[in-house]
Amino acid sequence: VFENKGKYPIIPVKERIRILKGIKYVDEVVLQTTTDRISEWEKYHFNIFFHGIDGKNWDIEHGYYDALKKLGVELIYFDRATSMSTTLIINKILSRYIR
Repeated sequence: VFENKGKYPIIPVKERIRILKGIKYVDEVVLQTTTDRISEWEKYHFNIFFHGIDGKNWDIEHGYYDALKKLGVELIYFDRATSMSTTLIINKILSRYIR
Protein backbone atom coordinates (compact mmCIF):
# COMPACT_ATOMS: atom_id res chain seq x y z
CA VAL A 1 0.00 0.00 0.00
CA PHE A 2 2.81 2.40 0.87
CA GLU A 3 4.46 1.95 -2.54
CA ASN A 4 1.20 2.71 -4.37
CA LYS A 5 -0.42 5.31 -2.11
CA GLY A 6 2.43 6.75 -0.04
CA LYS A 7 0.86 5.79 3.29
CA TYR A 8 0.65 2.74 5.47
CA PRO A 9 -2.71 1.04 6.09
CA ILE A 10 -4.23 0.90 9.57
CA ILE A 11 -4.79 -2.85 9.24
CA PRO A 12 -1.46 -4.58 8.50
CA VAL A 13 -1.25 -7.01 5.60
CA LYS A 14 -0.99 -10.11 7.83
CA GLU A 15 -4.21 -9.10 9.57
CA ARG A 16 -5.94 -8.43 6.22
CA ILE A 17 -4.92 -11.90 5.06
CA ARG A 18 -6.24 -13.46 8.26
CA ILE A 19 -9.57 -11.68 7.83
CA LEU A 20 -9.94 -12.81 4.22
CA LYS A 21 -8.93 -16.40 4.99
CA GLY A 22 -11.70 -16.43 7.59
CA ILE A 23 -14.32 -16.10 4.85
CA LYS A 24 -15.54 -19.60 4.06
CA TYR A 25 -15.85 -18.89 0.33
CA VAL A 26 -12.21 -17.82 -0.03
CA ASP A 27 -9.93 -20.61 -1.27
CA GLU A 28 -6.68 -18.68 -1.21
CA VAL A 29 -5.43 -15.16 -0.51
CA VAL A 30 -2.72 -13.89 -2.82
CA LEU A 31 -0.84 -10.65 -2.35
CA GLN A 32 -0.62 -8.60 -5.52
CA THR A 33 3.02 -8.37 -6.56
CA THR A 34 2.46 -7.34 -10.17
CA THR A 35 -0.14 -5.52 -12.21
CA ASP A 36 0.19 -8.12 -14.98
CA ARG A 37 -3.11 -9.97 -14.54
CA ILE A 38 -2.24 -12.62 -17.13
CA SER A 39 0.96 -13.67 -15.36
CA GLU A 40 -1.08 -13.87 -12.14
CA TRP A 41 -3.66 -16.04 -13.91
CA GLU A 42 -0.95 -18.30 -15.37
CA LYS A 43 0.44 -18.81 -11.87
CA TYR A 44 -2.84 -19.31 -9.95
CA HIS A 45 -5.51 -20.18 -12.57
CA PHE A 46 -8.17 -18.28 -10.63
CA ASN A 47 -11.76 -18.24 -11.89
CA ILE A 48 -12.85 -15.08 -10.06
CA PHE A 49 -10.82 -11.89 -9.81
CA PHE A 50 -11.65 -9.27 -7.17
CA HIS A 51 -10.23 -5.77 -7.18
CA GLY A 52 -11.17 -2.27 -6.13
CA ILE A 53 -13.04 -0.24 -8.73
CA ASP A 54 -9.86 1.77 -9.35
CA GLY A 55 -8.40 -1.31 -11.04
CA LYS A 56 -11.14 -1.63 -13.64
CA ASN A 57 -9.91 1.21 -15.87
CA TRP A 58 -6.36 -0.13 -15.55
CA ASP A 59 -7.53 -3.56 -16.68
CA ILE A 60 -9.50 -2.15 -19.62
CA GLU A 61 -6.69 0.19 -20.74
CA HIS A 62 -4.06 -2.56 -20.60
CA GLY A 63 -6.18 -5.27 -22.24
CA TYR A 64 -6.44 -7.44 -19.13
CA TYR A 65 -10.21 -7.06 -18.82
CA ASP A 66 -10.92 -8.65 -22.22
CA ALA A 67 -8.09 -11.18 -21.90
CA LEU A 68 -9.34 -12.44 -18.53
CA LYS A 69 -12.92 -12.60 -19.81
CA LYS A 70 -11.70 -14.79 -22.71
CA LEU A 71 -10.08 -17.09 -20.15
CA GLY A 72 -13.46 -17.45 -18.44
CA VAL A 73 -12.56 -15.36 -15.40
CA GLU A 74 -15.39 -13.54 -13.63
CA LEU A 75 -14.27 -10.00 -12.85
CA ILE A 76 -15.69 -8.30 -9.78
CA TYR A 77 -14.77 -4.72 -8.94
CA PHE A 78 -15.74 -3.32 -5.55
CA ASP A 79 -16.82 0.27 -5.15
CA ARG A 80 -14.56 2.36 -2.97
CA ALA A 81 -15.60 2.09 0.65
CA THR A 82 -17.08 5.43 1.62
CA SER A 83 -17.65 4.47 5.23
CA MET A 84 -14.20 3.00 5.93
CA SER A 85 -10.78 3.98 4.72
CA THR A 86 -7.41 4.57 6.32
CA THR A 87 -7.92 8.32 6.00
CA LEU A 88 -11.36 8.20 7.64
CA ILE A 89 -10.10 6.00 10.48
CA ILE A 90 -7.17 8.35 11.15
CA ASN A 91 -9.41 11.42 11.05
CA LYS A 92 -11.90 9.79 13.42
CA ILE A 93 -9.14 8.93 15.89
CA LEU A 94 -7.69 12.43 15.69
CA SER A 95 -11.06 14.13 16.14
CA ARG A 96 -11.91 12.02 19.19
CA TYR A 97 -8.61 11.95 21.03
CA ILE A 98 -6.52 14.91 19.92
CA ARG A 99 -7.81 18.21 21.19
